[in-house]
Amino acid sequence: MKDQLLLQSVGEALYGPQWTANLASELHVSDRSMRRWANGAERIQWGVFHDLARIVERRLKSLPELHEQLYQRTLLAVAEEGKQKPYDRATKWYFEVHDPESGRHSCLDFGVFDTLAEVKSEMKRHPGMIFRIMMPDRVSDVEREEFERMNIRRL
Repeated sequence: MKDQLLLQSVGEALYGPQWTANLASELHVSDRSMRRWANGAERIQWGVFHDLARIVERRLKSLPELHEQLYQRTLLAVAEEGKQKPYDRATKWYFEVHDPESGRHSCLDFGVFDTLAEVKSEMKRHPGMIFRIMMPDRVSDVEREEFERMNIRRL
């Protein structure tokens, strides 16, 4: 692999498409030098590759720990979901609470309820939030109309 292609591949792997400034900063060189190396205008010294190898090695050592933490976080979320009452789409209301700034990736709370009154009660506990509510398939006309009048800010 050509030196400039190797430099670009490492830079993109570490920092994404806008890698030059970040990698230059980490290597303590100017952006201009990094651009000259990247476009092949100047030869890349051996020491740069040595420093790159150390940076990549540090990242490799930190990734397993981060992976484990993410795994534990998702494993706990799945285990917490298992504690909920069984969700029967035909008769139960499904309810999620989300942070308005983070949207659908911020499920703060969720639940399964038998009636719209229980859903409303839960909504009052979370003012200012966005809700994802799934109406049961078999809902009374009264509850359906009441739900539609609620004008809920939805995801």
